Order: sequence, then structure tokens, then C-alpha cells
Amino acid sequence: MGRVTLNPFKHLDPAGTFVFFVVGFGWGKPVPVNSAMLRGGRRSVAYVSFAGPASNFITAAAFGILMRLYSVDPGTGIDLSNPDLSMGAWLGTALTYIVLYNLLLGIFNLIPLAPLDGSQVAFGIAPREIARQMLRFQPYAPTVLFGIIGIDLILNVGILRSVLIPPVQLIGRLLIGQDLL
Repeated sequence: MGRVTLNPFKHLDPAGTFVFFVVGFGWGKPVPVNSAMLRGGRRSVAYVSFAGPASNFITAAAFGILMRLYSVDPGTGIDLSNPDLSMGAWLGTALTYIVLYNLLLGIFNLIPLAPLDGSQVAFGIAPREIARQMLRFQPYAPTVLFGIIGIDLILNVGILRSVLIPPVQLIGRLLIGQDLL
């Protein structure tokens, strides 16, 4: 399908891109996987689905380790467009955002609601009876997910924040030795 590339434009979903510019949250084209070609059944699908979040965690770990090795101070809250910003402050802020956003994306994508990767990971590792129940709920999961996102955006109640921030802070402390936020 021409999507084994680092060209980000090949991965853009028109609806997801539009929604991103309207509300600040979007999505890319899903990666088609033919589960009949995988050995190992549901567990293999879980491994394939975990690859996306795993790449986020690997990226966060690589840049977090760089920050720790070179004692780069996380410079959150610094205006990157400021021309008087020192190179060290700019680097600290840029690396912090790389680590932060990769951790946020990795953890968010592991939420076990379709169409997120976490739904397939959970389906692949769940006992058979629970997996059957998950399949019955799967058609409603995107509505639940968008409902949670919508409620968070409109009412600012912090549902996603309460799910995402604690693991981001824990992993961030492990990687760079201090809070990311």
C-alpha cells in the first residue's frame, strides 16, 4: 500500500487530519494486518498491535537516556520561538517534548478501547471467555472513546489526564530522574 516509508504524508488520514486541526486530536491511517498470515492466533495479533506503542516507548527511552547521560535539564514551559533562548534551554525543552509526547502516545494507544492498539493487545492476552465479551463490546468502543475525549475537551474534567499522567510521570522519573510535567 506504499506505507512502508518514513514519509508522514503517506500515513495521513483525511478525517483524522481535519479533526486534529479543529480540536487538537487526530489519527492516522490504520495499518492493515492480515491475521490469517500470522502464526500464533490472537497472541500474534497482540504482538503486532504492541509494535506501535513499543516504538513510542523505545523513542522515549532513547531520548530520555540521552537527557540523563548529558545531564540535560527538562525545560518545559520555555517558548521555543524566543530567539534569545540558549541552545541548552532549547535542547532541554525539545528533548523533554520528544520524551513526553512519545510516552503520552504510547500509553494512550494502550488504552483497551478500539480502535486503539490496546484493544488488540488486551484481546490477544485475555482469556478466551473475556476475549469473546470484548468482541461483543468492540463495535461500541470507538463511541465510548470519542465520548470520553469529547467530555474531556468540552467539560475539562480530566478523565484522560488522570489515566495518562501518572504512568507518564513514573516512566519519566525512571528515564530522566525527574518529572516531565
